[in-house]
Amino acid sequence: MQSKPMQISPDIANGRVRGTALTPTHPAGLLSFDTTVAVGTIEENAVMPLMSAVRWRDSLGITFPVIASGSGIVEPWSLRLLGANSTTVPAGHFDTWQVEMRTSRTRLLVHVTRAAPYRVMSMINGTAFKMQLVP
Repeated sequence: MQSKPMQISPDIANGRVRGTALTPTHPAGLLSFDTTVAVGTIEENAVMPLMSAVRWRDSLGITFPVIASGSGIVEPWSLRLLGANSTTVPAGHFDTWQVEMRTSRTRLLVHVTRAAPYRVMSMINGTAFKMQLVP
């Protein structure tokens, strides 16, 4: 990542996450972590794929604990449905839900198809970051 080595090795068992992480954001070297987690805690890289399992509907808002696998820190993330929208991405034009995803560090606007199977069409963080579905 960013031409630097990256390795994340979390082990989740018996209400704990133990592991090590080497990431570009931790230039001091290998970080070790050992953290307790509540039932239902989601690993941060699983959040986007799990959005397809949410039953999206008007006024939906949920908050859930997320473990950052690169640091071992647990924090609340929230999803709030802002309303119906339509989105054009390289893969085509879609009727979508506009969802706000908040973490302690960022706010993303996520567009999810209104019809099942719910698919993430785009994620936008202002002008700094944009991901879109391509064919």
